[in-house]
Amino acid sequence: MPLSETFSWYAKPQVLPRLALSMNPRFSRVYIVIGQVHEKKNDLREAIANYRVGVQIDPDQVELNFNLGMALFKTKQYEEARDLFEKVVRLAPATYQGKQALEYLQMYKSAS
Repeated sequence: MPLSETFSWYAKPQVLPRLALSMNPRFSRVYIVIGQVHEKKNDLREAIANYRVGVQIDPDQVELNFNLGMALFKTKQYEEARDLFEKVVRLAPATYQGKQALEYLQMYKSAS
């Protein structure tokens, strides 16, 4: 089960992740949840900011890199998204995120 689903039942979705960060500020996966909460509220700016913090803490965390790439793609920041998708493919080519990133890279190359 994705980490975001673990917290989806909670009435105030930022409270539990913030509590987790207060116990361990370097728990990068919490930034996936916080970013996804912001994406669901159509606040891509905040989602991107939170994914970036998570990536700074754990630069090789595949889901963070993929989610950041997707959010950047949605905001038409294609070059930075491409770089992240390339990184995801390098880190985890056989995962769901790796396969999805490869599809986005192929679309990017076709459009270029």
